[in-house]
Amino acid sequence: MRVLSEEELEAQYEQEALDEARDVVASLEVRMQQVRSGTLGPKEAAALLAQDASNLRLKVKAVNLPGLTPLSLRMDDFLGKATEVKPEHLDDLQRFSDKISSILDGEELPPEEIATVIRNLPHKSTFDVADVSVTDKEVILIMPQRTAAKVVERELAACGYRVTTVLDPVEAFQIVVETKPDLVITTAVMPSFQV
Repeated sequence: MRVLSEEELEAQYEQEALDEARDVVASLEVRMQQVRSGTLGPKEAAALLAQDASNLRLKVKAVNLPGLTPLSLRMDDFLGKATEVKPEHLDDLQRFSDKISSILDGEELPPEEIATVIRNLPHKSTFDVADVSVTDKEVILIMPQRTAAKVVERELAACGYRVTTVLDPVEAFQIVVETKPDLVITTAVMPSFQV
């Protein structure tokens, strides 16, 4: 039996993670088709698609493909608060699925284009657009405390900002570098960095 080198093991691990990520995207595609055909109800679809998005976000952490982590974060964020997914929402979800699939299949997203791609994707809306003046300003909120993050995120969204919340400070570095937000808001203490 041949012993694999460290590089071979890393390549094998990354390939397995890629395959698992592709499986999650395929599951997402099946669920979207079920919504289109009416065999999956809006509330159940929201729960299952949110689960798929969370699974994908976890899988892509093991894959080093530029843009994949912020794309999966944006989709997870988009579906995270959805209570219903109806056929009229599927065009937005298809944009996520298509872009993520193309990266998993080898499309190289130049680092300087990642922020533009992310900004052009749909974003969850927690306010009535008619009530506020929506800005095109991207805000990354880095707060490990989930409850506090929800309050701050809601307030920023109510002011018309496009907010993406990141709970893990280490993951936030990569997200910020790749998406180039207009503003980064963080807590004064980051538990992951305490010595």
